[in-house]
Amino acid sequence: MEIDVCPRLVLRKVGVPEPIQNDAAILLSTLFAIAMVPLMGRIPHVCLFQAALHIPCPGCGILHSLRALFHLGIAEAVHANPAGLAVGLCFVFQIIARPIALFRPIASHGISQISHFTSLLSLGSLMGVWVLRLF
Repeated sequence: MEIDVCPRLVLRKVGVPEPIQNDAAILLSTLFAIAMVPLMGRIPHVCLFQAALHIPCPGCGILHSLRALFHLGIAEAVHANPAGLAVGLCFVFQIIARPIALFRPIASHGISQISHFTSLLSLGSLMGVWVLRLF
């Protein structure tokens, strides 16, 4: 999944060249998201989707799944939300591929295309798990 919460202004201020700012932003944002997963377990869980609609949300269990994956608990991760495996693989892809794109800008376009495809697969798996949980 392409997570991008890094302000371009910050990247410009630290001297990141314009052509690689997108790759740098996605890499930094992914690392930030991964660093936040263990902390999220300490925040009280409130699911507005479930509270408002009274049905499970597509993302219910993703954080538990990702935390289990950090501890190599594959069975626990699948039990929490099977789509967490796809999300976790997308994170791994970003951590491996984005530094390549930073040092080999010619690879950036191809990496972005693969990233977009893996994001769609993750979204599809989230929606698939959600539909199965509704029935």
